[in-house]
Amino acid sequence: MKKIITASTLLVLSLFTARVGAQTIIPKIQFLLNLDYARFQYDEQNGFLEIYYSFYPKHLTYVFKDGKYRGGVILTTKIRDKATGKLAVDEKQTLKIAEADTNGVWYKFPFISKLDSEIPNGDYVLEVMSSDSLNFSRCDSIKLNLKIEPYGSELTSSDIELCRRIVSSADKTGLFYKNSLEVVPYPPLIFGSSTVPVLFYYTELYHVNVGMNYTVETEILNAKGELIRHHSKQRKYPAANSIEVGTTPISLYPSGKYIFRLSVSDEKQNALFKTNKLFYIYNPHIELALQQKEKEKYSEISAEDLDLEFQYARYLATPLEIKMFESLNSFNAKRFFLLEFWPKVAKGRGDLPPVTRNGYLARARQANKKFKAMGKKGWETDQGRVFMIYSQPDEIERVPSESESKPYEVWKYYKIENGVEFVFVEMGYGLMELVHSTKRGELWDDNWMRYIK
Repeated sequence: MKKIITASTLLVLSLFTARVGAQTIIPKIQFLLNLDYARFQYDEQNGFLEIYYSFYPKHLTYVFKDGKYRGGVILTTKIRDKATGKLAVDEKQTLKIAEADTNGVWYKFPFISKLDSEIPNGDYVLEVMSSDSLNFSRCDSIKLNLKIEPYGSELTSSDIELCRRIVSSADKTGLFYKNSLEVVPYPPLIFGSSTVPVLFYYTELYHVNVGMNYTVETEILNAKGELIRHHSKQRKYPAANSIEVGTTPISLYPSGKYIFRLSVSDEKQNALFKTNKLFYIYNPHIELALQQKEKEKYSEISAEDLDLEFQYARYLATPLEIKMFESLNSFNAKRFFLLEFWPKVAKGRGDLPPVTRNGYLARARQANKKFKAMGKKGWETDQGRVFMIYSQPDEIERVPSESESKPYEVWKYYKIENGVEFVFVEMGYGLMELVHSTKRGELWDDNWMRYIK
């Protein structure tokens, strides 16, 4: 048996979209899916899985019809048994949108939905695919391993669910209702002064000794494993299966990766179990003071230009940085983010060469002039991306079209990794697509010649 919970409406629009004929809202930024889950006890043979999804309203396309802006998200969730390949869950949902008002503070926050399933114990692969319902090319997907295990007979807990809000509720039909509470998860898992300043947590305890005095401890550890916050309380639970909820303020901690840990001990202080949950904090207001010269770079920039700058910078950003930026709601938070971002890029990261902010944005402007094609801006094309990241090639070999072949170009960089190449083939109307590269981390295809025929 499977129970599916979806949302009835989405909140719409953002400052980062453009109107076409005042009837259509087309986003300028990449579609992004956030995903989290928590496992709970069900019975001896099955576990109960809650999957949490979130989307940013500013990432979606809308059409104005019958007095409302309409759009949505198409969401496909598959959970496949690793051993047999059999699908335990195969669900497609369309989250429909119909909103008349396109002004308000709600566009700043992610829309959150969830799906509940009872699943037999075992090893699985969870794959979620999502797309803009009005533009299928705007899509994102996440794939990860998943284990459903029996809970045994000793005191233990469910996974920790990190939330943006937990309040008492009598509405049993509510989207996030459970155990007399409205428990609203926060799939981005990025907390902070400019996103969600207070972390709420929810977990279920199983096989509790009713009447025993337990010690419940919550801790926050930084990326180095150092303890930065500890809280302890005494608890007696009224039932064999009970819940543990609470809050933790996180606005005073520096930006970075953290672990939230919950542990329970008995009356003799014997540790019974510990459970951890990874999350992130972004607090730009407590970072080291920036030099005035650096601040002046953004003294005259508009909110729209700030977002466009990060669109260019996505080629240099990590997936976590992309999620962090999309979760920010204020101009100042985004400004601080970029002021911290560019010095990291200037040092070089991974397989990417170092580049300054001014140098990179100058390349973006050149890319927009040189490589636009088929309705794409220059920075959005494959050639534009390569040019922006690696700069002007040392040599370009251009091969024109012939009777049985397409035109193509080979860009050569002699100072990168002892010499690398990028091969672009014209796929139509002047758009050159990358089909092969010898650069580490880029697309590799020994049989790329098939594309020119």
